Amino acid sequence: HTVSHALAYDVFRAVRDRANGRQVVQMPREGRDGVIEKFLTGGYGPNAILVGPGLMEGIDAKDASARWQAMCKVPWPHRKDPVVSWFLDDPNPRAKRHGERWYMWKTAQHCVQGFGRVCRTPDDFGVTYLLDNGFDKILRSDFVPSYVTAAIIS
Repeated sequence: HTVSHALAYDVFRAVRDRANGRQVVQMPREGRDGVIEKFLTGGYGPNAILVGPGLMEGIDAKDASARWQAMCKVPWPHRKDPVVSWFLDDPNPRAKRHGERWYMWKTAQHCVQGFGRVCRTPDDFGVTYLLDNGFDKILRSDFVPSYVTAAIIS
């Protein structure tokens, strides 16, 4: 998971050069659903790697269709989004604190949803690699369920 196409391109190039024969697929700006379906059904090969933004929701990578994932950056909501800026830019200190807690909650919610991409059922399993130190702040928040933090190996 990357948070932008620019980061996806950098990750794609780095991973492609070290893929040891695995096919590395970069998520296109259009045609997302077809690429995801082909990836999940093994159409790119059994050990293919999919790189791109927008992979933290709407993907049902159950069972052997994905056993690991990497999250390259914390998926903070875009600060220029009108709703986000409304929460964060209130001049009232009390409202601003509320907005900052909302921002953390929204980010934690998105992360937990993303963790679930490779573990879809109680019997499924997968590993998530968190590659941004910013995840520490999210995981220490009171917004991440205890079953998620209990499963973390650092």
